[in-house]
Amino acid sequence: MLSKVEFTKRLAKRVKEVRVAKKLSQEQLAHDAELYRTYVNHIESGRYAPSGYVIYKLAHVLRVKPADLLSF
Repeated sequence: MLSKVEFTKRLAKRVKEVRVAKKLSQEQLAHDAELYRTYVNHIESGRYAPSGYVIYKLAHVLRVKPADLLSF
């Protein structure tokens, strides 16, 4: 089982990978997901572990399944 810190780091890396692959800026992702850009930055840097609902919103904007963001 992953620790919370390791889970957060892996999720951060995965969110950023998908966002970059989709050619979206943090600003675009945040706007479309109705989040603050700084919050997206904190997620991608591993400072914050997002809730399930935020993962759902990010996945929706990125046009992937939430499970795809959690596949690490």
